[in-house]
This record gives sequence, structure tokens and C-alpha cells, in this order.
Amino acid sequence: MSKIGQFVYECQELAENNYNESADMVAYAVYQQFADRPEMRDYALETTMAEWEIIQQDLSSVWEA
Repeated sequence: MSKIGQFVYECQELAENNYNESADMVAYAVYQQFADRPEMRDYALETTMAEWEIIQQDLSSVWEA
């Protein structure tokens, strides 16, 4: 897997593992996960939060139906 593929997978995994947490807690998890890679943190936060939002929307659509 390419480095970008690994990065995206890591962000998706963070979003999936924290789907039931608040946005602030997800952001905290991202900062912890990428503590040793500060140059990637902002993009990791953006990528993870985008995936987390998709999960939240999917859950909302299921529970609203």
C-alpha cells in the first residue's frame, strides 16, 4: 500500500473507532495519533473529520428512517 493509502486508512480507522465520540474527542484522538508526525496533523484532522462526518450522516439517516 502506498504511503498516502496508509495515511487515509489510518484516518478512516480513527473515524470508525471514534464514531460515537464528540468532534472534540475525535480531534484529540487525531492529535494523539499523529503526535510524532506534526507536519501531517492538520491534514489528518481534516481527513478524519470528513470521514467522521460521513459516518454521522449515515447513522442519522438510519435512525431517522
